[in-house]
Amino acid sequence: PARVALVDAVDGNHLIRGPIPIRSDGSFAYSEISSAAGVDVSAGPLVVVSLIDCTGEHRMLVDELAAFGLPDQWGISYWPPYLQPGYDSKKLWGSCLSEHGVHRPASLVWWPIEGLADGQDPEDFLGWPGWNFSGLVDCMAGLLGSRSNVSLYVHCSLGADRTGAAVSGYLMKSKGLTADEALSEASIQTPAGS
Repeated sequence: PARVALVDAVDGNHLIRGPIPIRSDGSFAYSEISSAAGVDVSAGPLVVVSLIDCTGEHRMLVDELAAFGLPDQWGISYWPPYLQPGYDSKKLWGSCLSEHGVHRPASLVWWPIEGLADGQDPEDFLGWPGWNFSGLVDCMAGLLGSRSNVSLYVHCSLGADRTGAAVSGYLMKSKGLTADEALSEASIQTPAGS
């Protein structure tokens, strides 16, 4: 819960950041997100933007898909997704989550972002079509701008680096912040930083 934070609230819509929202028993941490962010995410649909990959984080992805009642359709050999036929990073998967027998409207957007290895130059990824960071930011802004009463929960494994970068990009695009201002804002939201 300490890594969950409300990033932005606009016209009844909410952008929330955090770690993978799966409890140790494999169920979705719906009520914990609501409580930690201070937002009633049951007031409308929840859209989960998952940045985890299907290789090193495959088990997490399988658990998240199961929470939405979806099969494991993206095995380890599916990497990189952008090269696979029919892959659509903007597709909304599933229509509900179940928490303790209560069904709530929710969908999953799977937009895997591979993290940088220690010492790797970020410019290595700028020309790689599978690391479409600006597309991710546009997708987040579009989901918040085209729906009403939606809560958008963006996460990676720990809710830190990839999530912080996505939130920073969103703040730059939607609020006109500079990169330094956006990173500073994302860094004070949670102990996970940016």
